[in-house]
This record gives sequence, structure tokens and C-alpha cells, in this order.
Amino acid sequence: MPIRPAAPPARHPRPVVGVSLLTISAAHLALGAVAHCRTFAAMAADGLVGSLDPAPGAPESAARRGNAFWFETTGVALLLLGGLTDRLERQGHPLPPGLGWGLGATALLGGAVVPVSGVWTLLVPAAVVLTRSRTTRPRESSGGDRRGRGRRAQQYRRRADGGAMGRRRSGRTP
Repeated sequence: MPIRPAAPPARHPRPVVGVSLLTISAAHLALGAVAHCRTFAAMAADGLVGSLDPAPGAPESAARRGNAFWFETTGVALLLLGGLTDRLERQGHPLPPGLGWGLGATALLGGAVVPVSGVWTLLVPAAVVLTRSRTTRPRESSGGDRRGRGRRAQQYRRRADGGAMGRRRSGRTP
């Protein structure tokens, strides 16, 4: 019986989605810290707790403080999402298409509300996720045999088949 050569290791796509989200997040946090430094200083002077509503006569309005707070909070949320996405990509897990659709919808809605903004940068990771999900996801048939086609499903079938790897077992039981 000839020995089959070992299969080449599976190539995983480069982890660009997580890295791009982390980059967008870092830019968002840095820009927010610079653009809103006076607002954050005024909030800190007011004691931080409950500081979104400024004291009467304060130079910073509640809207400005709220804008600064949510700008930085969005940067932190992107940082967390980027870190998780990067880890999933580096472990070889496919990213769900819903992530791409969500990032794309966020970019389009945010861009409609604030056309001159960096929210459009989310279209890049959204497009990568959606492109990869179309090319790496096995398609299911529209009926009939719905067994998994992935590597784990094949390994499970081999084990269930007694390791015959395509050969039919004889009628004997072990």
C-alpha cells in the first residue's frame, strides 16, 4: 500500500480585519484625546462623576461633553472588537458575515449622519469580512444531503467509518 504524502498545512488568510480595526481604534482614541483635551480637563475639574452635565456657568456645554465622552467610548469599543477579531483570525477561525454586514451598516449610517468623518474607514474591514466569508464558507445544498463538508465533519466520518478513509469495511465487527 503506497504511503500518501502529508497534506500541506492549511493557509489562513492574513489577519487584516482585526489589525485594521485596532488601527482605526488607535487613531480614534488619539484624535479624541487631542481634540477634546480641554473638555476632558473641564470634566475632571468637575469631579468626573456626573460631569456630563456641567455646572451652571461652565464653558463646556453638555452636548460637547457628551460628544467627547461617546467619541472616546466608541474608540474603546472598537479596540475591544479589534482585539477579539485579531485573535480569532490568528487562530484560523473564519469571521462571521454578520460582522461585515454590521460594520458596513455602521459605516453607511454614520456616513449619512456625519459625511465628513472617519466612519467611512469601517467599510474596509467590512468588505474584507464579506469577501472572505463568500470565498471560505462551504455552500450547502438546497436539500438532500446536508452533512457537513468541513474538515471536522470529514474527521468525524472517518472515525465513524473506523478509519477506512474511503474504503468500505467488511461485514466483520471488531
